[in-house]
Amino acid sequence: MSKVRRSASRKRPRSPSKPASVNAGFTAVARRAAFQGSRDFLQAIAEASADAIVTTDLHGRFTYFSPGAEAIFGYRAEEVLGQRIAGYYRNGMKEARAVMERLIAEGQIRHYETALRAKDGRWIDLDCSAALLKDANGTVIGTLGVGRDITERKRAEEALRDSEALTRGILESALDAVIAIDHERKIIEFNPAAERIFGYSRAQVLGRQMAELLVPPSLRERHQRGFVRYLTTGESVVLGRRLEFPALRADGTEFPAELTVTRLQGEGPPQFTAHLRDISERKRAEEALRESEERFRRAFDDAAVGMALQAMDGRYLRVNRAFCAMLGYPEDELLGRTGREVTHPDDLSLDAEHERRLLAGEVDWYQLEKRHLHKDGRSVVWTMVGVSAVRARNGSMMYRVVQVQDITQRKRAETRLREFAKRLAALRGIDRAIVAARSPSEIAQAALRHIRRLIPLRHLGVTVYDLDADEATIMAVEPKGIGRLPVGTRVRLESFGDVEALRRGEVVRVDDLLDLLRSSPVYQELIAVGIRSCLYVPLIVHGELIGSLNLGTSEPGAFDPLQVEIAREVADSLAVALHNARLFDQVREARDRLYAMARQLVEVQEAERRHLARELHDEIGQTLTALNLILQRRASTAGAEGARGLGDARELVDELLARVREMSLDLRPAMLDDFGLLPTLLWHFERSQTRTGVRVAFGHSGLERRFRPEVETAAYRIVQEALNNVARHAGASEAKVWVSADDTRLDIRIEDEGVGFDPDAVFTVGGTSGLPGARERAALLGGRLTIDSAPGAGTRLAATLPLRVEP
Repeated sequence: MSKVRRSASRKRPRSPSKPASVNAGFTAVARRAAFQGSRDFLQAIAEASADAIVTTDLHGRFTYFSPGAEAIFGYRAEEVLGQRIAGYYRNGMKEARAVMERLIAEGQIRHYETALRAKDGRWIDLDCSAALLKDANGTVIGTLGVGRDITERKRAEEALRDSEALTRGILESALDAVIAIDHERKIIEFNPAAERIFGYSRAQVLGRQMAELLVPPSLRERHQRGFVRYLTTGESVVLGRRLEFPALRADGTEFPAELTVTRLQGEGPPQFTAHLRDISERKRAEEALRESEERFRRAFDDAAVGMALQAMDGRYLRVNRAFCAMLGYPEDELLGRTGREVTHPDDLSLDAEHERRLLAGEVDWYQLEKRHLHKDGRSVVWTMVGVSAVRARNGSMMYRVVQVQDITQRKRAETRLREFAKRLAALRGIDRAIVAARSPSEIAQAALRHIRRLIPLRHLGVTVYDLDADEATIMAVEPKGIGRLPVGTRVRLESFGDVEALRRGEVVRVDDLLDLLRSSPVYQELIAVGIRSCLYVPLIVHGELIGSLNLGTSEPGAFDPLQVEIAREVADSLAVALHNARLFDQVREARDRLYAMARQLVEVQEAERRHLARELHDEIGQTLTALNLILQRRASTAGAEGARGLGDARELVDELLARVREMSLDLRPAMLDDFGLLPTLLWHFERSQTRTGVRVAFGHSGLERRFRPEVETAAYRIVQEALNNVARHAGASEAKVWVSADDTRLDIRIEDEGVGFDPDAVFTVGGTSGLPGARERAALLGGRLTIDSAPGAGTRLAATLPLRVEP
């Protein structure tokens, strides 16, 4: 709500184009109207005035609306006459009543500001004066109001306030120092940035000479001469230009500053504004940038790897010495060329996707391997290329930094490494094949199959030599069936060239068989199947030549050093394998002979046991039985004294007969040969329990049949020795025995919970428990026997005997 304000509350300068006093004119009019009643005179004045002049009756209804009012508000007089003025106030009736109350109280109001609504809806700001309107008798008949349109003035004042606020805000928030001086070079403005930069407060500098505070002593005289020259001639080398000068802080330190001086427009003596920026950080940054650029230049030019700057179209803008040397171009020839021109044609597509992503901003860097072309047109340079994007602030790419490292040697090494890996894999295959092979001929054939993966050859062979007989035997050929010299063919050593060179470990090379004046039968057969050149690699073990690895191809002189090296590697492994195979065959033959002798010895032992048992049982037992019968008959006819003596003799004979029978059974129970393993084991368990007191818990499966005699004998002896060991050493009262058989083997398991023992000690030389003999029996049949025991932990014996005879 607007309030009616007294004119004294706002002191405004009067416009020189207006009357000296609106109020004075209004008072004169009111006086004439009141006392003279001259409405014509009032109307003439009102119609001539540009101000709005209105009158209202006591009800606040318009009774007069001057042409000036019409011009200001846009209404015609007939549109508003008779309407209440309250309807045009911003605050309506409330404001109209307040004005009326004040008029009644004071009689008139001078210069109060209000706003009335115009016809187009705008609010018109007015500077108003009002008075009571009286007739000739002094009776109040209404009001008279004069209003001047001050809308534009209000807007100008508001704009001025906004401008002043903006100016102050700029000064307050400016990052640069803003210093204003008058024509005497005294400081009249000093913003907060200036306070921060120079170290003075605004109060400290206002009214003081700028030069003595902010200009270094060495420049003060120069500054003063330039200022005087401008005031005198209007010439200046400073105004309107951006310059760099040293400035002085409050602590006496100087700093680099960027300065711009302008003259303020206006009447009166000149005033100047200086905008000053502390560029210490920028100077340091520029220095750092110069140093960085110098370091970059040196790093770029002197880098050990190739460096280049490329434009967007791929042209080289700058290249270093290493890159030029790498490709063989002088710098001036390489500049202006594109990367595509020096890239191998087969690698042009490698960059495409990377460049697309780089241009799209998806990546800022990529790396790849590719080939560059040397200037000589023949050489290819393998390189590792790293490309980085240099972008503008908006993200667009300006140019590319390219780093190029020569990796030709590495690529060659990788190629050699791949070839070596291939060789190694083939050699491992040969080694595995050699290990899997069962005979020297199989070893040789496996080696030939694998060497063809490394060297494409038409013919390969392995020949073993008998130097004493001056003969060679073809052990293996690949492919099989080539020529008329099959495996097993024996030929003279001289057929394989220089045997003495082979003895010295030298490779014998025949570049072209057709050049030989005299061909051996072997060479003639090779020529017949299309072989032109041969390579003979000696197989040597411990300095002894045992044979040769033979390679043949249809091209004359076709063997290069790498192929010779590969052949030597294979020959070395093959020679050792063949030598070891020979030794293994010898050891196997010796072992087979030893096993045969051992089996024969066991058979002889068992036969002797069988013979002794029968002799004891049949011959000595029958003799003792006959003797016992004779003594019995003699005792019946002898006297009492003789009968006693004969009775003692009979007791001795009975004891001797029992011992003979026990010895016969211990040597070999006859029922093992007559009835088989299961009945014999059942009998033995009963007899053993009676003799030793050790109970036997027996379980079996698949024993209701007969087995080979040697298997039944070995099984019985293993069980016999194990139970004897339990009775003598275990200290156990019970043993568990499980014997089972299927179509392929017979298994024996014997356990006790006795004191246990150290199996390693039992199986040392000189062991007396009988278990080493049991293990030997199992081994002679191709089986095995194991014992798991430890002191205090009982014993578990396991034996397996094969039922099928291995060929």
